[in-house]
Amino acid sequence: METNIIITGVGGQGSILVSHIIAEAALKEHGDKYRVRVGETFGAAQRGGAVASHVRIGEAVFGPLVSRGAADLIVALEPLEALRLGVPYLSPSGTAVVSTARQIPVDVKAGAVQYPEVDTITGALKQLGEKVVAFDGSELAVQAGSSKVLSIVMLGAAFASGKLPISEDVLLSVIAESVPEKTVETNLAAFALGKEAYSQ
Repeated sequence: METNIIITGVGGQGSILVSHIIAEAALKEHGDKYRVRVGETFGAAQRGGAVASHVRIGEAVFGPLVSRGAADLIVALEPLEALRLGVPYLSPSGTAVVSTARQIPVDVKAGAVQYPEVDTITGALKQLGEKVVAFDGSELAVQAGSSKVLSIVMLGAAFASGKLPISEDVLLSVIAESVPEKTVETNLAAFALGKEAYSQ
């Protein structure tokens, strides 16, 4: 068994939090039989630069970075980052879960990169992987009670994909342990909304 996941977005969106929650939950549930490795890559170091976290779970997992073309699941908190990571990494049998709300990365603002239409991005991802689910995660985060819980909305959708080898109970307990106590209810609501959005 091996599961390769990439969580991507821009700085400040919470992609690193999600990778740590997934890794912690996998260790909690399967630490006796699976290895868990986490690796992070950063674009521009400041807030607003591209961020990607790799999570690998399996019996014979050693290095922290997902091989090209081997991502079973890409969770994108920002559509352009979905494309940037999807092209090299998404497996032909992989799933991409994408928030369609744009948060313009630094290099686009600087004019170094063009920003394609979101439909163009999701269309390209559909050519690369088996399934693409795209929805406005930011809108659902606000509905849950805070724009800051986008990452947990997307984690809910990632769970609904069936690609995470983790039970819901364990995942929810790790979310509750990983966020400030006063935000637990909002984060759990965000997870539920993301899960529902995946299935619609």
